[in-house]
Amino acid sequence: MARKILFGNYKNKALYIAYVAVLCALTVVCQYFLAQTGNQLLVGSVVNMFLLFATTLCGIVGGATLGCVTPFVAFLLGISKNFAQTPFVAVANLLLCVVYGVGTGLLSTNKRPVVVLNKVVYLVFGALVKFAFMYFVCVKLIFPLFMKEQMLQMLNVAWSWVQLFAALIGGTCVVLVDELLLRKRIRLA
Repeated sequence: MARKILFGNYKNKALYIAYVAVLCALTVVCQYFLAQTGNQLLVGSVVNMFLLFATTLCGIVGGATLGCVTPFVAFLLGISKNFAQTPFVAVANLLLCVVYGVGTGLLSTNKRPVVVLNKVVYLVFGALVKFAFMYFVCVKLIFPLFMKEQMLQMLNVAWSWVQLFAALIGGTCVVLVDELLLRKRIRLA
């Protein structure tokens, strides 16, 4: 059970690594091109969708890998301008993946309504944990120690409700796609 929660259903390590690498590449490409639009909600929703999709397919380790790698790649590509924020984004992504992965992985029933409700509950809980970490811990407690007021005002908007809605939108897409595929008897994880 713990192995499934951590790594998904994969027995072949090479296949597992390939899935995580492909998901990471897709995330970075989408993030790069969508960042050109300047719409933070769109970029965040797609990135969170890939994080939770990786967590569904590859377990917590796959989702957490994606969540920790993509903020640093975004900085290297110039999508994110401030390196000081990057580790905090990685931790927030990690929290989202862990909460969603543990919550959905511990359910032992196969009854569809219960499974869907469980996914929705842990999606909302994970999104709230990510939002609380980014807004209350980072913006209100940690960043005022070393950031200028102008940057704090920008983060006060960018790391507030936008992050919560982006996680909820991305996660909703994952739950809907997973359910639609299951109705067609195609199993993601």
